[in-house]
Formats: sequence, C-alpha cells, structure tokens
Amino acid sequence: MSVAITNNTRIYQSSTVYTTEDYSLFRFYDSNRPPEHWPKLAQSIQKKDLTKYMPIVVSKDFHIIDGQGRFLACKELSIPVHFIVAENATESDIILLNVGRENWRIENYLNFYVNSGYSDYVLVAQILDELPNLKVNDVLRAFQYRYRDMSTHKTFISGQYKINDTAVKKCRLLSQVLYAIEGHVPKNKIVGRVSIVSAICSAFSDISINRLIEQIKKYPFLFEPQADQVRYKRLLEEIYNYRKRDKVAFTYK
Repeated sequence: MSVAITNNTRIYQSSTVYTTEDYSLFRFYDSNRPPEHWPKLAQSIQKKDLTKYMPIVVSKDFHIIDGQGRFLACKELSIPVHFIVAENATESDIILLNVGRENWRIENYLNFYVNSGYSDYVLVAQILDELPNLKVNDVLRAFQYRYRDMSTHKTFISGQYKINDTAVKKCRLLSQVLYAIEGHVPKNKIVGRVSIVSAICSAFSDISINRLIEQIKKYPFLFEPQADQVRYKRLLEEIYNYRKRDKVAFTYK
C-alpha cells in the first residue's frame, strides 16, 4: 500500500485497477438486472471516456458484481475494460452495491431474489403472472410487511419480505377492483393510480369487495379524480353506499 501526502492530508491507495481487452474473461450473473441502459452509456463514453475512473467490480472468477452496462459499452466500442477484483465478493453483494441507486427499480430487486431462490419473492412473481394488472408496489401496498424498523419497501429490497395466503387473497381482491375501475370508468378520470390502490387496500377491512365492484360497474359516473388517498377512500365510500339502505362507514386512521 502506498501513501501520498498532499497539504497534510493522507491519501491511501488500497485497490488495484486492472485493464484488459479480453472481453471473454467476464461473466454475468443470471440474478443481476438486465443491463438495458448500456447503449446510452456507450454514447456517453464515446464522447468522453472516463471509464478508467469508474472501474467495474468483479469477483475472483470474473463474474461482474457491478458495472454490466459499462462492460457492454466498452465491448461495443472496442476499448479496454478497467476493473477491480473484489476477492471476497459473491453474487449476494450485487444487492449491497445497488441498494439506494436510482437505476435499480423494485422490479430489478424482485428479479434478483427470484433468481436467487427466495421463496417469498417467487410467490410475488407468481402473483404478478396471475394478476397482470398489478405491479410489485401494488403487492406491497396490499400486504405490508416490515422487518424490524424498516419500511415495507426497504424490507423488500433487503430480501426480508414475507408473504402468505392472506396476502395472495388481498392481491386478488385488489386486482378485481382495479379491473372494475379500468373497465368501466373513463380513462381520463383515473388519475393518481398509487392513491387509488392505497385507498382500496386501506378499505379492505370495512367492506364487501363484491358489493364495491357491483357499485362501480353500476355507477361509474360517480368516479372522479381525487387529490390523494384519503379523498379516494371517501369517494369509494360514497360509491359503496350510493342508493343503499345499509350504509357502511369506512374507518380512517
């Protein structure tokens, strides 16, 4: 390890950056997210190549832990690949290097854990296959699960999310209500999908889903865009009770 001193500040060099043009050395993990963004990276690198300052990270057997897009861009441009070998890195470290990065969507985390064999995430993927009008975040809103003091979202991306049969039932009910709304309410009135989903999920304990679906189908003209989840829940309550003698008061927390 070499040490340099600049203006009384110590600077340590602790990693060695290697360079190669042998692209066949490198491998991808199936669990890592598809590097769909690499063509844009290639355009950027072609304008100004700064890849030596952003080396990719590989395991000792040359599986890429971080930097698939940069690797593909370098290969496309036929320029050297700069890389660091993380001796102790494993496939699971892909998550550690990407938690909090904007370029990893919630779907990328799902794909990673599914390919890594996490049974609860496999079940989430099966739910999404069965209910194509749902998204990953819809499942998390339908069934919130927190590990320790983390939010449901952070629990999910950390690999700690758990799901059960109750969650599956809630997802199916949510899907049915969304189909009723999407099939009968004009598209220009369906605004703020996240708020709509949250309102439906928060009303599960108060209502008969079948009755709500019937009311939406009979009176779609009552559905109007709302500003937030609470207002959408009040709208659902109004639709639920419209022309009904047995009024049901929704709960608000």
